Amino acid sequence: AYAVLPQTPYGRRLASLANDAGREVLLHLPLEATNHEGPAEPGGITLDMTRGTFRATFASAIETVPFAIGVSSHRGSLLTRHPGHMTWLMEEIREREDLFFIDSYTTHESVALQVAREEGVTATRRDVFLDHERTVEAVTRQFGRLRKKARRKGHAVAIGHPFPETLEVLERELPLLEVQGFELVTISELMDSERNRV
Repeated sequence: AYAVLPQTPYGRRLASLANDAGREVLLHLPLEATNHEGPAEPGGITLDMTRGTFRATFASAIETVPFAIGVSSHRGSLLTRHPGHMTWLMEEIREREDLFFIDSYTTHESVALQVAREEGVTATRRDVFLDHERTVEAVTRQFGRLRKKARRKGHAVAIGHPFPETLEVLERELPLLEVQGFELVTISELMDSERNRV
């Protein structure tokens, strides 16, 4: 799936191109982080927002990413720790039928997945960041971790960026998954299995 940041110069076009290519699109919603410096990101949700501002910001963000079938969190190490704001977010997601949520899980203190389940929103969280370190060797190691987690859990979710190092590893490793006993599925297929599990 392609996760697209809201209110960016090329976001709408990139979402449309991804959809035209048969790929799934997610709104990559900026949530406030504990260590973010500089101005807030366009379409971002912050801790100091009122409920009304939160609602309007989310509505504007989702409107700028056409074809979005779900929402993933961008950053969020501060906001995902707050049950009240996560409840607001899940209410917004639940009001838009069939959207789901993916917690990028930038902090172990995140309550996003728990709140999503309490609010009846289909959700999962990231298992592996592929390219926290931008080298081919590091991404290769992380891809190995992804396979191990998938074997242990039955499935695993990875997040990566369109860095040359990441793309090099994916182009090499993805074609090998089937012969290694793995099935590569879309995020919507995974979320459908989550819905059926509940």
